Amino acid sequence: MDKMESKSSNTTDPTISIKSKKIKDTKQRSQEYRKRKKEFVESLRTEVKSLHLEIEQLKIENKRLQEKLKLAEENGKSKDPVVHPLKRNEQYCEDHLWVDIKKDPSSIRYSMIDKVAQDMRDASEDRINFIKEQFNNILSNMLSLPTRCNVSIFKSMSVKEYDMYCSNKKRKKKYFSKKIESAKDIFTKYTFSESLSKYMIYYSSFAVKIFGRFESVAQELVLQRNKLFNLINEMQDLIDSNTELPVSYEKEDIAKIADMCAKIKEHKLINPHVLWDIPKKRHDNQKYEGGELTDQEE
Repeated sequence: MDKMESKSSNTTDPTISIKSKKIKDTKQRSQEYRKRKKEFVESLRTEVKSLHLEIEQLKIENKRLQEKLKLAEENGKSKDPVVHPLKRNEQYCEDHLWVDIKKDPSSIRYSMIDKVAQDMRDASEDRINFIKEQFNNILSNMLSLPTRCNVSIFKSMSVKEYDMYCSNKKRKKKYFSKKIESAKDIFTKYTFSESLSKYMIYYSSFAVKIFGRFESVAQELVLQRNKLFNLINEMQDLIDSNTELPVSYEKEDIAKIADMCAKIKEHKLINPHVLWDIPKKRHDNQKYEGGELTDQEE
C-alpha cells in the first residue's frame, strides 16, 4: 500500500505539465512581441527624425532657389525671356485663334474673338506700353555706358574746366569734400594717368559738339514718339465716336480676315519698306542717306 502511494506521488500530472508549457510559451511570445514592438517604434522614430531633417534641408534649398530666382528676375537675367503681353496676344491670335476659326468657326466663341480684338486694338494699353519700352530702349542704348557717362560729365562742366582739371592735378584736392550733386562731382574725385589725360583733353575738343547733336536726336525721337501716340489716340477716338454703324460680323468673316492677313504677311507686304514707303539701303557705305532703311531692319 505504501509502495503504491509512493509511486503515485512521483508521477507528474500531465495537465499541469501542459499548462505550464503554455504559460512559458505565452511569456516567450510576449517577450518577443515587446521586443519587436520596441524595435519597430525605434525604427519609426529614426525615420521621423530623418524626415524632419530632410524637410529642413528642403526648406533651406527652397529658400535659396527663391532668392536666386528673385535676383535673376531683378537683374533681367531670367533664363526664359519674358514675352511682352502684346506679343503674346498677337502670337495667340495668329497661332491659335485664327487657325482654329479657319478650321471650324463654330468652335470659337464670339466673346473670345472680342477679347482678343480688344487686347490687340491700336490704342490698347499693352501696345502703348510696348512702344514706350521700345523708345526707352533706343534712348538708353544710343551710346555705350562710358560715352553716356561722358555726356553727363560735360553737361555739368565746361570744356575749359574739363581741360584745366585734366592738365592740373593740384586742382583736384578741393573737390574731395564736395557733396555729390552731378557727374562732375564724381569725375573730379579720380586721378588719371598723364597719357589718358592728354587723350581726354583731345577728346573734349570735339565731343561736346557731337554730344549736343545726340541730344537733339534724342529729343526729336521723343517728339516723334508723342506724335505717334497722339495719332493713335486720334484714330481710336474716331472709331469710338462712330454710333451710326456699329461693327457687326460673322465668324466666317473673321476666318476670311485671318486667311487674308496670313497671305499678305507671307508675301512681305507689311514690311516697313513696303508699308510705309521707306527706301532700302542699297549701298555699302557706312553713312546713311535720307530716310533709307537696311534690309536687316525689316
